Amino acid sequence: MDSSAYQWEIVKKLSFCRPAGSAECERAAEMIAEEVRALGGEVTVEPFSFPGLKIDRAVLRVTEPYQKEYETVGVGFSGEIEGDFSFRYVERATEFDLDGVDGGFVMMNKLDPEQYTSVVNSPAEGFVAFSGKFYDTGDLTPKNLGRKLREIGKKPGFFVKTADAIEMVKDGASAIHCELKQHEITVDTANIVSVIPGTEIPDEYITFSAHYDSVEVGVGAYDNATGVAALLDLYRYFMGNKPKRTLVFLWCGAEERGLLGSKEFVKKHPDIMEKTQMEINFDLIGCAIGYDGVSVTAAESVCEFVRNFAAERRHSFVVSRHAASSDSTSFAGAGIPSFNFYRYGEADIHNQHDILFPLYEKTLGTTVGFVRDFVVACDQAEVPFDTVMPDDMAEEVRKYLG
Repeated sequence: MDSSAYQWEIVKKLSFCRPAGSAECERAAEMIAEEVRALGGEVTVEPFSFPGLKIDRAVLRVTEPYQKEYETVGVGFSGEIEGDFSFRYVERATEFDLDGVDGGFVMMNKLDPEQYTSVVNSPAEGFVAFSGKFYDTGDLTPKNLGRKLREIGKKPGFFVKTADAIEMVKDGASAIHCELKQHEITVDTANIVSVIPGTEIPDEYITFSAHYDSVEVGVGAYDNATGVAALLDLYRYFMGNKPKRTLVFLWCGAEERGLLGSKEFVKKHPDIMEKTQMEINFDLIGCAIGYDGVSVTAAESVCEFVRNFAAERRHSFVVSRHAASSDSTSFAGAGIPSFNFYRYGEADIHNQHDILFPLYEKTLGTTVGFVRDFVVACDQAEVPFDTVMPDDMAEEVRKYLG
């Protein structure tokens, strides 16, 4: 079976909702481990746990000037609340938007650090945000208050659908009744690891990663069954074409919860980090309409190396230099030159539209074929590029990881 067809079969098999800690996520991990064993490899399962949240009750009902209960999800780790409150839409939650707010709940355009800081520092008692497009009809995605936002402060919050938020504004919602009850839990998941020893330089490593968990809606085809398939295809190739350097393959758990699997792996394996020359990550590939690219977290000379490699092969490729929002950045935090390969385009993530339809097996093969050739060239080279993490990148990664 050729590369494209092999990856496509993996993506189809893995396209089911599999949030970290769920039985479906455990099933996905077992499928990956079984495939690695079928390819002749050995598997190490590395369990880990992290704090999670269970929402017991979330209610949001407009009480003035009309009565209507809206579908909502409570924001995890934001606290608990119950009662009747004034309600006001405050757009970007700027100083001017918040003029006159004296308690109650406010609805802002986006739950980001800037707007959330303004709300936390205001007299508002809680917040409402919205997600998706106004035409979306699927379920709301559960939301948690991330670590960086929790450090700003806690105020109870809810998410509603964008269409409902528009209705609330147009119909002049001015008072709500809301209830939010939640409790903390421990979530168990695992990283899946397999190693192909190097034949000539076994003490120098190249790591590969892709996360296998999904968010709580959609089937996670694009994000990130495609990355899992890419990693398995590379593993299959190198099992038949032994590398000079040792290759470490990592299928990460709980990336959607904040890169938790890759962070755990980096923390647990300082011995591997010391020997690793480069890190390759896949997150979001395979869309039929789009473009290939890579986020490089390393020196500018490394970006030039990739651009020249692509130009020599007449492969249209976008190369940018920054800390990617994916597992490669956990490795960059250990000072390792890191590459996050992607194919952005007409496909969607983190909602019910993350399905198979926008994906195409041919583009899977093309993207992964390019990365395979890149890895082979790096593996065969004595010193392919500068492996020192420059100060500006180290600082960007430090800020991203917190």
